[in-house]
Amino acid sequence: LQAIGAYNSAFGAYDRNTLRVISTAEFEELLYGEFINEVQLGNEGTQLISRIASARTEPGSTLAALDIEGETNLFEVAAVHPFIRSRANNLFGRAEFRAQNSKNESLGSELFNDQVRHFALGFDFDITDSWSGINRINTTVTQGLDILGATDDGANRSRTDGKHEFTKLNILASRVQDVTNDIAIFAQV
Repeated sequence: LQAIGAYNSAFGAYDRNTLRVISTAEFEELLYGEFINEVQLGNEGTQLISRIASARTEPGSTLAALDIEGETNLFEVAAVHPFIRSRANNLFGRAEFRAQNSKNESLGSELFNDQVRHFALGFDFDITDSWSGINRINTTVTQGLDILGATDDGANRSRTDGKHEFTKLNILASRVQDVTNDIAIFAQV
């Protein structure tokens, strides 16, 4: 089950506000909610995007006997700027800070209580070619931070060998190729 509501210019700043709630038919098994606020900064297309989200889980069915309960809370703020905008190609830059707290219990015992903080920088480039295709590459570098109560390395983490001061590089390349007016092929690596 999902419900989404959006409202534009609620604060008079050409902003967009979105509220989304997702659940299973059994509300206690999964309940997720998020609020996103997108604000235009200046007249060059820069956006400030804030997001808060929360999820509660208590799986039933075959997992009910394990009495698993989970909770995740997230805060994220990002700035997105279009460096190039045209019909032929686009280049967007993104800077993001995220704080996420997740914990799970089973049979009343804590499985983990993980508090991750990170800063990420990324670029998203796309180019349209003469074959009616769009090529896209997305690159993001993420750095884990030891701030604002981040969980120490070791016990109580969702991954016992996980590090709170990590560095991660993601590169995603994709292509959308029109075959007909109604059919397109999508490939991604």
